[in-house]
Amino acid sequence: MRKLRCLFACVLALGSFIPYRAAAEAQRSLEIRAAHVAFYSNRFILTADGNVRVRLPDGTVIRGETFSMDLKLNRYLIAGGVTIDRGTFETRGAALAGYPDLDRHYFIPSTPAPDRWTFVADDWAKPVKGGLQPGDAFYFPDLTAERPFIKSTEAKILPKTLVSFTGASIYAFGAYVPLFKYAVVFSGNPNYQQNGFAGADVDFAVPFLASEHSVTAVHARYDQQDRLFFSYDQHFVWGRDYIVISENPATNIQKQWNLIGYDRLSDDVDARLFQQVSTLGHGWGLSEPSESGGVTNLISNVYSPHLGLTFNFNYLQTNASYLGGRIYVQEQIHPSQATVSVTSLDHPIFSVNHTPIVTVKYRGGYGFQHEAYQCGLGAPCDANPNVETLIGPLYLYNILNTPVTTLTYNFVGLTAYTSSIPVIKDQHIYFNVTADKQRQSYSMPYHTDTTTTNLSLSKLLSRRLALLATYQIQNSGNFFGAQQDIPYPPGGYIVSPYTNQVYGDFVTYRGFSTTQTLAGSAVITPNPNFNLNLRLSSVRSYPGPIPGVYGAPPIQLSADLRVRLATHVQMDISRAYYFNYYTQTWSPQFGLVFSQ
Repeated sequence: MRKLRCLFACVLALGSFIPYRAAAEAQRSLEIRAAHVAFYSNRFILTADGNVRVRLPDGTVIRGETFSMDLKLNRYLIAGGVTIDRGTFETRGAALAGYPDLDRHYFIPSTPAPDRWTFVADDWAKPVKGGLQPGDAFYFPDLTAERPFIKSTEAKILPKTLVSFTGASIYAFGAYVPLFKYAVVFSGNPNYQQNGFAGADVDFAVPFLASEHSVTAVHARYDQQDRLFFSYDQHFVWGRDYIVISENPATNIQKQWNLIGYDRLSDDVDARLFQQVSTLGHGWGLSEPSESGGVTNLISNVYSPHLGLTFNFNYLQTNASYLGGRIYVQEQIHPSQATVSVTSLDHPIFSVNHTPIVTVKYRGGYGFQHEAYQCGLGAPCDANPNVETLIGPLYLYNILNTPVTTLTYNFVGLTAYTSSIPVIKDQHIYFNVTADKQRQSYSMPYHTDTTTTNLSLSKLLSRRLALLATYQIQNSGNFFGAQQDIPYPPGGYIVSPYTNQVYGDFVTYRGFSTTQTLAGSAVITPNPNFNLNLRLSSVRSYPGPIPGVYGAPPIQLSADLRVRLATHVQMDISRAYYFNYYTQTWSPQFGLVFSQ
């Protein structure tokens, strides 16, 4: 555990030093102080009123009575008794409009004769007098019908990236809640928004520190298991690269520490690392936990446009325990696996008038699974060779009656799909077909085949209503050859713990299954803030479903409703109804998620 603590400490120290130093060297922020500062999140406009003071990146100080900046367009306006103070240069006027992207400032000076000045490249001592200026340079947006999301007295704007507030109060749950510090990232770079948390029903984030390369946030979260709890995450962003560190829940005994790192080494090579440490203990949970384990996953992709291929490397290692002999031996497993795969680009094989109708993609790969600790793959240390186990990728212990420490495999696959084929002209009805086939072979006499075929028919009735009908067939088979009866012995059966009934499909089940699904969906979107997805499906499968154990209900109606309650609050509700599925009528619970 000491090594883990050192690892997290080093990452935090390095990430904290580099971003803030880079931000200090950038020196391109605008600092605003006023009696009232407001941020309108639905339009990304920041305003300030009453004794406004704006400090520009070059140190120039501008004062006035009112200020407005469109953060997306990256231009601002200050008006009302404006003074410009830049060292020995000082002048007064009615209004000043700044266009940082053009490196221009347009000014209405207080001169005996009406005039307009233009400052180029922040050369305040040499204004270009007269000349043309944009017609809307001194236009204030109308915000009378808007409610600000944030109220403050100080703001620091990093153009095209973020704005941070001091003395902030945000509008939430019908009132303004004081938070002291708050930051809003509006950069087009999605790496600022990477998430290191598992799902929760409610997640209310408070990003309170931010720089050009760093965002620090605390989260108030709620789910049915942990109830209300708090979490923490730290984001570091450098262009196309990022690191996310999170602790979740930070206030509970059971914790998960996640580290996600992504590096775009070049346009054709990237790498992603995921490291998770789970602990059970008080405090930070890393000093003397009673339980501890972890997962490491490394993924790298190499794109080769000339060969039309993508190479993928995926390594996964699971550590069920970091605590040595303090828990049972059978929990001390450390399996690892790695896969190298190749995927082709899309290859049209049939076209009409140079429009692809049928396209194929192929893939293949090689991998291994390894477990060096005593028992090997497929069975726990205390397993009885005469009892079937489901631990591991295969029933290895039963078939070979000896531990297997290393298992290699290879696979090949092919996907073929059609473009949207119009069924009836001018009726917006389209037909699609997708088919996928894969075989995976192992270093022992065993292989699996999976085949999936999808047929779909869609119709767009309007921008508010779309209909979709799908038919899917899934076939899978586990082939053991002459040893087929060992993992799938004749006469097998399963008793459901929910119904206490015996399900006899497994009497004849030999490792080959088929599932057919017929479904119809309606997507209703009357406006951008409301989306309802209704889906009625009928499933026929062999082996048949077993309540609480295996398979899906034969007929079910599911609904998913997404509603935007406020600019930064979205609600997602989902539920399913089962028709004639023994004693079950509704899905076990609602899906309810609030997100920002």
